[in-house]
Amino acid sequence: MREASVVDFVGGLDLSSIARWEAEVGKAASTSGTVVLDLTEVDFLDSAGVHGLFRMLAELDGQGKRLVVVAPRHGRARRVLEILDVQSLVRLCESRDEALQDAA
Repeated sequence: MREASVVDFVGGLDLSSIARWEAEVGKAASTSGTVVLDLTEVDFLDSAGVHGLFRMLAELDGQGKRLVVVAPRHGRARRVLEILDVQSLVRLCESRDEALQDAA
């Protein structure tokens, strides 16, 4: 099993894209102990996306796996995640390199 798998997402994380997002994270988790979710290119994150993130976090935690999120401070996703205090539940990183180092 690989130590970390990366899932990139581009565009909006909302009701129309959440099923695809969750499937990609699930596939990555099947081969890795840590999933790095890169939200650098996410320009919209609504309540369905946030709810999906919490579901994925709970699912991975239940499997004894870890989720690390890349959300640069200047990005839209980071602002939403900080407002919701997601960083108290999951590691938020500035870059993919930082996340992969953290996952090692």
